[in-house]
Amino acid sequence: MSTLIPFGPCLAGTVVAPDIDSAVKAYCDFLHAAPAEETHVSDELARLWGKPRVAGSPLVTLESPSGSHWIRLVGCPDALPAKPFHELG
Repeated sequence: MSTLIPFGPCLAGTVVAPDIDSAVKAYCDFLHAAPAEETHVSDELARLWGKPRVAGSPLVTLESPSGSHWIRLVGCPDALPAKPFHELG
């Protein structure tokens, strides 16, 4: 029998999208999010995630209607898919 370890509150999620503009539009149109910050994935953050190939990729942080920064979209058409709950990022 395995013991479940409590998973704490999730502050934000990260989604890798092959077409970041379409992804941002979808989140804004359907979930009423708004872009809060537009930047690029730093070398340091890419290393932290264990995904050096995403360094330099566009990164858009979206804000919920309540003002919380709740999701990051990373545009990377050739990124390998992540394994949910097995990889950081």
